[in-house]
Amino acid sequence: MPTTVAMASGPASPTTRLRARSRRASLHSPTARSAVRRASRSAARGLPGELAAQVLAPAREAFAGGLNVAAGIAAVIAGGAAILALLRLRHIPPTG
Repeated sequence: MPTTVAMASGPASPTTRLRARSRRASLHSPTARSAVRRASRSAARGLPGELAAQVLAPAREAFAGGLNVAAGIAAVIAGGAAILALLRLRHIPPTG
């Protein structure tokens, strides 16, 4: 039996505020990029150019790998929560 969920999408709805907040917190935001740049500069400070590149390349790969793992775990948790909600709430008829 299909389940539908109605969400408010008005200008002051929680959904709209959540979308705006997630856009601001995006990894593509200037704040996040500048924080990563500052961390890279701090890690490479005092190291010769070649050594700094050798240290930062694996660090960047590890950071990206960590983000991928965290995103995967979050996706599994969200999927599990969706399945659990579907199973627990399927007796409730759709609204709308």
